[in-house]
Amino acid sequence: MTTIIANQNRYGDLHCRIALIGSLFILIGSVLIGAGAGCSRPTVIRDKETIPGLHPWNADSYATYVVQNIEELNRRYSGQYEPVEFVVDTAGGSARVQTLIDPSATELLAEVIAGPATDSGRKIEAIMEVMRQRFVYIPEPEVWAPVSETIRAGKGDCKNLSIVLMSALTSAGIPSYGAISNGHMWVCAFDGSKWRILEIDDDLQRKRIYRIAGFYEDPLYKIFADRSLKRIPR
Repeated sequence: MTTIIANQNRYGDLHCRIALIGSLFILIGSVLIGAGAGCSRPTVIRDKETIPGLHPWNADSYATYVVQNIEELNRRYSGQYEPVEFVVDTAGGSARVQTLIDPSATELLAEVIAGPATDSGRKIEAIMEVMRQRFVYIPEPEVWAPVSETIRAGKGDCKNLSIVLMSALTSAGIPSYGAISNGHMWVCAFDGSKWRILEIDDDLQRKRIYRIAGFYEDPLYKIFADRSLKRIPR
């Protein structure tokens, strides 16, 4: 099993942090492949590459990156997945990302989880509405944090809010996983008939880029509550 270790070194350029939504990258030639979330750089990924950041950033350059990245991912990886151990740096040290998922900490959403909605689709919608009302999305990168810390802060970047959302969905009995690709993290939840893409970032400029064909398809990583998967190289 491959071990993925992601640290939290921040980029100094604010525009880079905002646009990349907190990303990790693997540099391959002149094309960047998103490997994680949090505006961070991976310390160890298979061949132990050290990854530079993108400077400066704007919407056009990020959109270009996404198009090139999707093409490169599909060239280098199949649509099948294999297990990996995804390790992240937290304020308390390195830990498997699954240790941050904590359904018991989502008391903030207890009224939704225990509410009258019994249909999984309606529960998902209710939980998403509470997430939008009670949390502020921040594009600046943070260290990977436990759910309880993000709840106390009332804000978080894409990865930390995704961990909160996954914890709430798990507590509600709804299957879900975190998806990492293209310098971003989002959540997919199963509503009983299909997997739904749950996007926490409501910024209109960035959402236009998220709508680029293939952005959400076959993410490089899938983070479940009990395991992590990565696309298999061709």
